[in-house]
Amino acid sequence: MAVEPRAYFFITTGRCATQWVQKSLEDAYPNEAVVTHEPILAAYEPKRFLRAGDGLSALLDDPEVAAHVAMIERTLDEGKVYVEAGWPCYPALPLLVRELGGRVGFVQLVRHPVFTAMSLASHQVYEREDWIAQGAITPEVPGVVQKELATSWKSMIMYEKCLFWWTEINLYGRELMAEMPEVPYHLVRYEDLFAPGEPTALEALVRFMGLPFTDTLRASRSKTVDGFKQKREPADWERVFRYSKTVRLASELGYDLEAARSSDIEEELAERYQPQGLRERARGKWHGLRRRLGKVRRMVVDRSATDR
Repeated sequence: MAVEPRAYFFITTGRCATQWVQKSLEDAYPNEAVVTHEPILAAYEPKRFLRAGDGLSALLDDPEVAAHVAMIERTLDEGKVYVEAGWPCYPALPLLVRELGGRVGFVQLVRHPVFTAMSLASHQVYEREDWIAQGAITPEVPGVVQKELATSWKSMIMYEKCLFWWTEINLYGRELMAEMPEVPYHLVRYEDLFAPGEPTALEALVRFMGLPFTDTLRASRSKTVDGFKQKREPADWERVFRYSKTVRLASELGYDLEAARSSDIEEELAERYQPQGLRERARGKWHGLRRRLGKVRRMVVDRSATDR
């Protein structure tokens, strides 16, 4: 007996390879699935509808949203899987479960909070004037958890605000898992999707969605898909320790932030997010400092020998 197809919605922050997920699944399953990324952008209105309760029904008053839900329903009725891999859909998920008759699954795609926040910050998500500005939640939004950050919001740097973003969306994903146990739920980490060796996490993901694992999908792990990559001067990553909810959630999701202090995280952050010119200047300053330290050490040694 064939399994009834579902619509799978990704609960994610963005900057977690969602573009790669969309392109790879679209290429691997051209006949079995309809795969989208951010099909209606900010029309889900996170600022208005996050944890809106009964008020969430008003989202269907938007013709764009209503037409989108109707398209998903037609896709399922045609026997195809629907996948929406972009980040903006999360506030609408309880409504989508209801409107699609429960034919829904959740995929929570997470990434290390420091790398996610640095990547989001490189896009200046809280200083945009496009559709992302409409979806960039803040502590003043009625549905958020971290309301205590409202008093310090204006003094927080972009990286810290993006840690807030990471925490809010991932807290909501875990909340939905607990409050809607009837909805199939799958947690996958970005780092596991691209880990060396066998693509175990990727295979588990597509099988959760009722799709076979294919050679086309296996080969896709070697491809990079990122149409929006930006680089800026990274912030002090250890500011994350100012936010206890973020640190606790990171640990729950398998990220040991304390251990990162003894790793090469600063070099990796610079390599990923710092422009080439800044990296070269930083290396030049470091080499200059090492030369000066070496000269000081030699002077100390010479003076010590003279004193003896």
